Amino acid sequence: MLQLIYRYIPERIFLTGLPRSGTTWAGAALSAATRSPLIEEPFNWEWHPDRRDYHMKYLPAGSEELDTIRILRREIIAWGRPRRTLRVLLHRRVIIRDVLSCLAVEHFWHHLQTRVIIMVRHPCGVASSWIRLGFNVSSRMGILLGQERLLEEHLRPFQAHLKRRQDFYFQLGAYWGATYYVLQRLSLLHPEWRWITHEALCLQPEVGFERLLNHLGYQMGSQGQRFLQAYNREPRAGEGQFSVARVSAQEPGKWKIQLTQNQVSSVLAGAEPFGVLERFYPGEK
Repeated sequence: MLQLIYRYIPERIFLTGLPRSGTTWAGAALSAATRSPLIEEPFNWEWHPDRRDYHMKYLPAGSEELDTIRILRREIIAWGRPRRTLRVLLHRRVIIRDVLSCLAVEHFWHHLQTRVIIMVRHPCGVASSWIRLGFNVSSRMGILLGQERLLEEHLRPFQAHLKRRQDFYFQLGAYWGATYYVLQRLSLLHPEWRWITHEALCLQPEVGFERLLNHLGYQMGSQGQRFLQAYNREPRAGEGQFSVARVSAQEPGKWKIQLTQNQVSSVLAGAEPFGVLERFYPGEK
């Protein structure tokens, strides 16, 4: 029965980007607007210690690594538990939000026929959030540098830059630049993949999500509008640091008052060589 449910779902939407790029909010909004099941971070190694090896693992379309595919299929099937079966069958789509397997996006596209949405946030915004939450960037950079195929196919020209250990902010900028550089190169073969910036969604949430939904073939609807209105506010006590509540218009510029000019310069120096800033933030460098 559950295997039949998996086969019945013709559309899988994969939402990805780096951690703290706005995917939690976007995933919840898309789920509400389309009334679709939302699978949250199936490769989060803190929730699933046995999946730690898949953290930022580079898996292009030709990869023969199928354990990740089996994991995602199990996660999709799990939504067919008795109390959710009707919801899945009625809507015939599922949204998968994962920021820890973004370098496997082409692999998922190839094996699961996922529609892809990639979210970008200004590297200084990401840096500000990461430093506040105590995220480690050195170990994550080590994961990139430890993958020979990733270096050979994409990052070898930047290897010396990525190995520089100036400070947290420089490393974060380089990590941001390297990750989105790879995703940008992969997306050249997939013009149907959708890129969207966190800032564009924040400044005009209803307009931004309406366009994104139209691209996917859906309409916003009243439930999506209610979600955006309900969570366009400050987080309340007890909602936690990963709450989707935010005053949207304030989000894009927060880093400008949270980081010093030296920290901003360091982030930008780390990100600069990859050319991603010029594409998404040409006027904000």
